[in-house]
Amino acid sequence: MVGHEAVGALGAAREAGAEPRERAPARQAREYGRERATAGVHAARLDEVPGRHPLVVGHLVQKRVRLLAAQGHWAQPAVPVPSQDHGEQYPAEAAVGVVQDRRGGHVWQAAPVQNARLWWQKWRWYQRNSLPWNRLAIHRELARRRAFARWPLHGNVLESLRDGRLEVGEHTLFEPDVWLTISDGGRIRIGQGTFLNIGVMVAATDLVEIGDHCMFANGCFVTDANHRFDDPDTPITWQGFTSKGPTRIGDNVWCGANVVVTSGVTVGERSVIGANSVVTADIPPFSIAAGAPAKVLRQVEYDSAEDD
Repeated sequence: MVGHEAVGALGAAREAGAEPRERAPARQAREYGRERATAGVHAARLDEVPGRHPLVVGHLVQKRVRLLAAQGHWAQPAVPVPSQDHGEQYPAEAAVGVVQDRRGGHVWQAAPVQNARLWWQKWRWYQRNSLPWNRLAIHRELARRRAFARWPLHGNVLESLRDGRLEVGEHTLFEPDVWLTISDGGRIRIGQGTFLNIGVMVAATDLVEIGDHCMFANGCFVTDANHRFDDPDTPITWQGFTSKGPTRIGDNVWCGANVVVTSGVTVGERSVIGANSVVTADIPPFSIAAGAPAKVLRQVEYDSAEDD
């Protein structure tokens, strides 16, 4: 009888629009969990947004929106959003979705379709080495040369290995974030047993030669070109390069951290270049040099065995 009375009271309370003062423990816990999960979160389905595009409306975008929603933000269908420059509005059908916080401030907005397509093209070009098939192909090319690279390896490495613009000797090791960039007419030659540490960059428009058993510490930069800056009417990024000739580094050369070797320079064999030096002129063989610009400090001396 008590049970029927409780059910009747609960039904009367619902009809009157009021909630009963007490709930059963199981229902109370369930309602609490639902409220915690949905408080301030209102997510619209991305596949209902007009103007959707497979490059944008995909698994990653949906995952991003779900993540933001779980953190207390909500997603709504695309709306015109004022731009930051001229106050113009993006057309609603060109965007995918806008994620706002509880106060209505924009947290994340999907890019218009044309911008997303351009971004995707840039990603495919600049990040092409990270694509699984390209990464595998780079390792295969290095394995044929008995060399090895610790990932990531940057630059147009695969194309240059395949067409002969990049020559790598056996037992050469590239540490992570080594960057090799070669122009269409340029070449890079690296000898046997050479070691390029983290963040080393080699750039060639004509020719950069590195001998056998050389060591380059973190952050070194070797190039045979300089950026042009002599045209006041052209952006500096469009002016191209100028070169003083090939850059050559002999066998058994050790360059300390952050050494820069500039265009047209020859560093003789078994030389040592001190950290943070900038090499702008030739260094004779068996020299210890340092400074900006680098100057020879002394010659490398070897202990000779005396005859008894």
